[in-house]
Amino acid sequence: MALKAATGELAWGFQTTHHDVWDYDLPAQPTLASVTYQGVTSPAVIQTTKQGLLFTLNRDTGAP
Repeated sequence: MALKAATGELAWGFQTTHHDVWDYDLPAQPTLASVTYQGVTSPAVIQTTKQGLLFTLNRDTGAP
């Protein structure tokens, strides 16, 4: 989840596990990084999960 600093409004949100009934919450804080993919560098948020998955999201839009 990302909030707009000026207003506190939700900018975007992302669920790693929808309707989490198996205790698959996130085990650690996210990492902020710049990621280069196909020659384009974007601000990213990187998050690990208890299932061993690694999610990389665009920091500005929340898009995977």
